[in-house]
Order: sequence, then structure tokens, then C-alpha cells
Amino acid sequence: MPSRPPFGASVRPLLLLPHVVVLFCLLVVALLVCIGSWFSILFKGHLGENLWRFTRDVMAYALRVEAYALLIHDKFPSFSLAP
Repeated sequence: MPSRPPFGASVRPLLLLPHVVVLFCLLVVALLVCIGSWFSILFKGHLGENLWRFTRDVMAYALRVEAYALLIHDKFPSFSLAP
């Protein structure tokens, strides 16, 4: 198993700052999408595919950032919402 550089864990919080800002903005939008999804389900009876996909992709992005922050995964997360 390859070893990690000794400074790697101390640099990660600095590397994660842009991801934290983007993630905060995405989570605010995801909250609004969830509220819109609730109304969509209430009035139309089903959830739209695009609303579900956006929420899923935001949660996957949040999980990638969290895994990198907690030293679970060494690959730097991309800013893409695509899985």
C-alpha cells in the first residue's frame, strides 16, 4: 500500500475551501429544489426526473468531498456533479 505524504493531511483543509463554498451554494439550491419537489409531488403526484437527478448528484458530490476531507479517499474530488 502506498504511503501518504506527511504534509498531505495538513494541506487538505486549504484544498477543500473552494469545495466547501461550492457545496454550500449547491446545498442551498438543493434545499429549494426539495421544497419544489414537495409541491411537485403534492400537486402532480410524482417527482420529476430532473429534480430527483439534481438532488442525487448534489448528495454524491457532498459525499465525495466528505470522503476526501475525512481521509477516506485520496483522490481529489472534481467540481463536476456527474457521478
